Amino acid sequence: AKLKKKGLLVKTDKNYVHNIAVNERGKGIIEPQIRLQWFIDVNKEVVEWKGKKQSLKQILQSVIKDEDIKILPNRFEKTYFHWIDNLRDWCISRQIWWGHRIPAWYRTDAAGETETYVGIKPPEDDGEEGWHEWSQDPDTLDTWFSSALWTWSTLIDPALAEDYSLSLEDLLEQSPDFQAYHPTTVMETGWDILFFWVARMILSTTYATKQLPFKTVYLHGMIRAEDGKKMSKSRPESIINPMEVIPKYG
Repeated sequence: AKLKKKGLLVKTDKNYVHNIAVNERGKGIIEPQIRLQWFIDVNKEVVEWKGKKQSLKQILQSVIKDEDIKILPNRFEKTYFHWIDNLRDWCISRQIWWGHRIPAWYRTDAAGETETYVGIKPPEDDGEEGWHEWSQDPDTLDTWFSSALWTWSTLIDPALAEDYSLSLEDLLEQSPDFQAYHPTTVMETGWDILFFWVARMILSTTYATKQLPFKTVYLHGMIRAEDGKKMSKSRPESIINPMEVIPKYG
């Protein structure tokens, strides 16, 4: 219908059988849409790291090659570099109902010109003639973007975080937990999120704090269901209720 409305439809053919992408949880058909998104540029050399400007991709490569961070078992280094050496710009906007809202606001004037504002707090409506009110981007941040902030955001003093006059550097410097516990020694997690979470934590932490997030990544194996697939809340039949297992096995 959209192609036809835009005059881009060449012809319609009879029905045919083909493969379609289906949402794992809701089983709805996934339809690709062309729309504006927010991206992180991973190739722009903007981060001061070890005395020179580097890109996020270069830092992700160097911290492992230089053994600033060790991955155990080390065979997973091959998996890590397969992802990082082929890294593309990271799309961090999602069209879902839950998550942290994108901190961007837009307004348009009578001629259709758009102004964009990005910040911690919403912009104030200055009443400038000819402009409509500000509206926040309806998208949310990618779950992995939000969780990638975990290494340092959990260590910031909540009371200080209420003071918007403080910079992130001020918050880090004045938060006792961050000063005492960052970087952490060992990050232990499943091997399946080596790229999705571990690499993203390295990316966000080196960028935001100019520190490593951790010194060693220890990857454990996966607990699987009887059919060999991962246990998943999306497949209730694959789940073992811990409240039933703990009394018997501890």
